[in-house]
Amino acid sequence: MFSTVLIIVVFGAIIRRIFTQDHINGLETFLLKISLPAALFNFTLKNDLANIFNQTYSISYLAVFIVSGLITLVFFNKRTSSEIVTRILCSTYVNAAIYTIPVMICILGDAKAAVLGHLLQVVCIQPLFIIIFCLIQNKRRAIFKNIITSPIVFMPCLGLFLNYFKISFYDGIINSIEVLAQSSTPLSLLVFGMTLGGFKISKIDKDVVFTSIIKNIVHPVVGFIIGKYFFLLEGYWLKALVLSTAAPTAFIAYLLTKNFTEDGEFAKNVVSLTSIASIPTLLIIYLIEL
Repeated sequence: MFSTVLIIVVFGAIIRRIFTQDHINGLETFLLKISLPAALFNFTLKNDLANIFNQTYSISYLAVFIVSGLITLVFFNKRTSSEIVTRILCSTYVNAAIYTIPVMICILGDAKAAVLGHLLQVVCIQPLFIIIFCLIQNKRRAIFKNIITSPIVFMPCLGLFLNYFKISFYDGIINSIEVLAQSSTPLSLLVFGMTLGGFKISKIDKDVVFTSIIKNIVHPVVGFIIGKYFFLLEGYWLKALVLSTAAPTAFIAYLLTKNFTEDGEFAKNVVSLTSIASIPTLLIIYLIEL
């Protein structure tokens, strides 16, 4: 299945030339606001919540985020507060939606860890960064709006709510959402490939390189050490944690940075560079027996 991931990603990079940037933006918008939210809703609605949630994995996931964030803080401690927060965001926020979910489906055959990781980011990590950015930029009134109005946040939470309280929904609507959800995995990998195809190495600078090193190398190494030796994860959950932490920076990091700081271009370059670097990293992880 690893070959399937690579083929679709490479195909996306190749066909990028026949699309304009507006076309690609449209695909990204459809993916982030319709297809992926539908997939997350469908997953959280139809799966046993006890099967999705793993307390040890959840704690280890957040512990890896904290440790990697502290490493980034130490490395960039002479930057402004806004720049430090941006670099922590870019070095720790995992691309669960477009990368980790389809990759785990293809390689591990089960995306529950990716969905759990995404929910942890949505419920815990993303709101934390929004609050910090709002406080730094004196935009306190925007905190609540930015947290609850994103479909990729709202839909999985709605699915969890309906699942937990056993609330039935009209079958026609559920089936329609499921059809939309089926497009998320191939479209995610295709858009990921398009992102790689549009990257220009001339745009990177020292901070982009160092942030990408933390994301692509330090983050998964910390994930492996904490997962295996501190929380004694093994099998599926250890592999899932390493795959998650080795994922590139999420596109949402660019959107958040663009909305709250002047570092939008920096975040976009980190997203692109970490996306390219994640391919050999993924190959190494795939070949190594954890």
